[in-house]
Order: sequence, then C-alpha cells, then structure tokens
Amino acid sequence: MAYTVTQKFKDIIYSGYSNNTAKLSIGGTIIPTSNIKSIKASNPIISKDKMCLGTFISNQLEITFRNMDNVPLTGDIYLEIGVKVDNAYEYVPIGYFIIDDLKEDYYTTCKITCLDRAVKMKTNVDISKQVPISAKNLLIWLCQKYNIVLGTYPLINNDVITNMYDSSYSGKKYVSMIAEIMGGFAKFGRDGKLYIIPLKRDSIATINAKKSKSFQKKELYKITRVVYEDAIRKFEYGTPTNNTLYISNDNFFITDTTVIQNIYNAVLNTEIWSLKTENYADISLDCWDYITYTIDNKNYITLNNNSYIYEQNIMSKVDVDIDIKSKQENTNKVVSNDKEQIRILKTEINQATGEIALLNKKVETVEVKIEK
Repeated sequence: MAYTVTQKFKDIIYSGYSNNTAKLSIGGTIIPTSNIKSIKASNPIISKDKMCLGTFISNQLEITFRNMDNVPLTGDIYLEIGVKVDNAYEYVPIGYFIIDDLKEDYYTTCKITCLDRAVKMKTNVDISKQVPISAKNLLIWLCQKYNIVLGTYPLINNDVITNMYDSSYSGKKYVSMIAEIMGGFAKFGRDGKLYIIPLKRDSIATINAKKSKSFQKKELYKITRVVYEDAIRKFEYGTPTNNTLYISNDNFFITDTTVIQNIYNAVLNTEIWSLKTENYADISLDCWDYITYTIDNKNYITLNNNSYIYEQNIMSKVDVDIDIKSKQENTNKVVSNDKEQIRILKTEINQATGEIALLNKKVETVEVKIEK
C-alpha cells in the first residue's frame, strides 16, 4: 500500500531537513493555505485499544481554519502533503475524507473533523434478504450499497457462506468479519478504495535503527496456532510453540475447522517485534506497512504503527506493543483455564498525533483515542 516516491524524496525525508507543505481541497475547491490554521492527521484503530485480525483502520483529519468564509462543507475532502525536491514540491496523496463531525459552534471554532470513506459504513445494515451469502459476495454487495469502490482482497475463505445476520451490525462490522476470515484487516487506500490487507506480508522498507533518535526493542511475536471458541464449539489448528492468534467468537463466517485452518495457513510464522522508536518519517509508507529496523547486523521487523508530526521536518514515532500475556475478551462464555483466555496479537495504541502546521505555524501534539 506504500506510495511510490523518488529516491531524492526519501533521501530528503531521512536527512531531517525536509521542507513540507500541504494541499487541501473540499468539494473540488482548493483551500488557500493562508486560511488553514492547522491540520491534525491520525490513524485511529476502530477496535477499542488494541489491534486484532479484522481491524478496520480509519484515517482521520481535524482541520482548523482561520475563518469559515468560502469554505464549502459538502463534497469529498482531498489532502496531499508535499516535500520540496529540487526547488519543487513532490506531493504524496494522504487520501479522501468526508466530514464526520460538524459541531453547532463550528463557525465559531472554525474546526471540522473528517474520516476517510469508512464513515459511509458506520450505519446499521440489514442483510436478511441477502443470506445465505458468501464472504466475497457480501463484501461486493456492501460496497455497492454504500457506493464504495472495492480494491483488492485475499481469496482465502472468500467462498465461505453464512446464514446468519444481525440488523444492529454496521457495514464496518461485517467488513471486519470478512477481513478476519481472509487473514487480514480492512482499510481505505489513498485512492479512496476499500482494501483487505493480508496480515502476513513482506517488509517494504529497511531503516538503520542507529539513525533513530531513540530505539527500544521488546518481545518477538510469532504465530504458530489459531483458535476459535464460542459457547458451543472450539476449532483450532497448529501448535502452541510460540504465540496463538484468537479469532473473534462472534464471527458469522466461522463454520468449521477448515476456515480456521485456512486462516492458519495464511498467517503461520508471522513475526512482529514489539518496539518503540522515533525517527524521521517517510510519509510514503502507510500505517501497518511492515518495516525492518537493522542494528548490530540484526533485523527487527515490525508494523508501521506510527504517528506523524509535520513541520520543517517530519518526525515519526513508532510504538508497537504486542501483549502476549493479556486475557482474551469473551462475552458469551466462561472459561476456567486462563491459558485458553490469552489474546495474542494485541497492539496497544499510544499514538501522538502530529499537527500539519503550514507556513511554520506551531506544532501541537495530541493523544489519539481509540474507539469502537
């Protein structure tokens, strides 16, 4: 999902002396930079305070204007960030957004909050007339219903059929279920399309950890077992040699052991290091891309769970903490054996969201709250 940029772009980013700017349009209208006070960009995770298989990642913008005169409040919001290369800006698309929160006093505060096109799928949806339906066909149907363009997705378990539905579930909930059985998570790309991204992927960037302002590695997480358990059934595959990945017990598409085996085959031996680092950010990389940090001739692969601060240079903080000791959350069963309650693949999100401050304005740091 990373965006292709020139080598000079990357060299400038990692030098620590980049000159940055932003280009913002609303409903096709370019907003003058003189009327933009600040733009805070973040990647909140829609899964309480942890990242699990099936997580629906959403990008968020909080835009503060100097005044609301001639600022349209309808239509797509499109944002690009530029880095000056050879006396011209090379722009990287951040993505398409929709106004999500317009408070009554917005004209006084001059502030709007925007989410990517995931906001379209927040409403409840009734699929009772669609069942029985396969995971692939439901994914296609949901995109058509919400007027969303579907990008690529894994073919794992795409033909699994469900006869179940819950009219209180949102479109995002169903997409999360489908992403989970496909061995990945859901997100909107920079092009505005919906993608299901496999959990197990190759690292796409290598960074010398010694160039980081700080670097602290913690524990290695490696999947060797997948387990699903509800009030009646238990399906598992693999061995508890290292870490176990637990599948949500309310997923409608878990029909038998084969579904779990297919997930197991897709994620087996996925390795993620828990680590914390701060360095110059590469905005061409996406949240949850895999990055390899090298130090002392050793490699440490982790998820790009980062936050950006845009100013004269771009600093990034990556904080990945996979808790291999926390208990699994289950709402419909009681288990006396604590070992069966372990939830692995949990990433604590303690993100400091940067403020895109145009024309050398003050940078503020805020804490991202993770919501369901």
